[in-house]
Amino acid sequence: MDTSLLSLGVQAAGNFLVAVVTLLVARSLRRAYSWYWAAGWVSLACATAALLAGHRLQGAWPHLFTLSLFAQYAFGFLLVAGCANYAIGSRLRRRHLAWLLPGIALAVALGFVSHFDLQLRLVFHAPVLAIFFIVAWREMRPARLVQRRRIGVKVVSIALLALAADFLHYAPVLYLLQVRGSAGGGYLRNHWLYDLVLLTLLGFGVVMTSLEAFGADLARSNRELSAARDRLEVQARIDPLTELFNRHAFSTLVEASDVERPVEGCAVVVDVDNLKRVNDSLGHAAGDATIRAAAKAIRSVIRPDDMLFRWGGDEFLVLLFGVSDDEARSRLTVLDRRTYGADGRPIPQVSWGVAHFSSRRGMRSAIELADDDMYAHKRRRQHGVAPKAGAG
Repeated sequence: MDTSLLSLGVQAAGNFLVAVVTLLVARSLRRAYSWYWAAGWVSLACATAALLAGHRLQGAWPHLFTLSLFAQYAFGFLLVAGCANYAIGSRLRRRHLAWLLPGIALAVALGFVSHFDLQLRLVFHAPVLAIFFIVAWREMRPARLVQRRRIGVKVVSIALLALAADFLHYAPVLYLLQVRGSAGGGYLRNHWLYDLVLLTLLGFGVVMTSLEAFGADLARSNRELSAARDRLEVQARIDPLTELFNRHAFSTLVEASDVERPVEGCAVVVDVDNLKRVNDSLGHAAGDATIRAAAKAIRSVIRPDDMLFRWGGDEFLVLLFGVSDDEARSRLTVLDRRTYGADGRPIPQVSWGVAHFSSRRGMRSAIELADDDMYAHKRRRQHGVAPKAGAG
């Protein structure tokens, strides 16, 4: 078999495999740069296939050679577009297609100039591809500066520089060989191997770059989802009006523990008296201010380690840890003597009830007992037993 046909066949197979891989990657990632790179390798595979067909169909050689040259220029153009899109996010526009017109003209000229042999035509063709590789390397500069730890960007940059040097050196070498009338010996017989290795390295690099970018996007999305989940979890546990824990937080923070720790203290249920009257007479804004003021007052009589929940519309739950029933009542009597203000207006006082618990499982029953005690406190207040508002 002709060595040139064998080398072209190997190149065509290699370019075809890289084209298939880049297309699969582009289909999965759906990024503009991955599509540009995939289209570029399809163009390069078509270029080598056209050359291979031209050796078989000598009568169509000028047309197929012209097609091959233009497909290689299209490969370089799309390679640059992919690098630019990856590095700075720029996309191809219709006006950019005008840049292919010189490539079309050069491909037609080199394809149909009959008095130039193949080597002399490559003297003009090789530097054009080298320029594409240099421009692509330059377009990747922002990515190299920002993504220094990514192996794919480094591989692409090294392959682009090596390919630029490889194709640049063909022009003087081929010209000297043409002048001397030499066929180039073993060097030119093996140059396709250098091209294939470097192009395969470049293809490997763009696939790595695409996958690393996808991995980085996935990691960033996971971080954003985790942050959003944390925010939602906080929102699910925090009452937006008072910024206290809500009833759901009680279930997750107190009752959902898998470990039964020794817990002892008092459950306190606090209820704002006559909140409906405030809402009806002064409006819901005044009612909200009343609830916030009550929450602030309750917070002022408990310790930082105690837990305060907004238990319902006008009810609060306090868990006082490590205190006796008498100590808890002593703390809460301050609320009986406190007057809360909403924009300077007097508002109803609160009623409260206390019940002791000695374990985590006993909190629920203690809360029910504290609720009963709170209503008893409210009834005593209605009969004038409790201190008057603002006393003390």
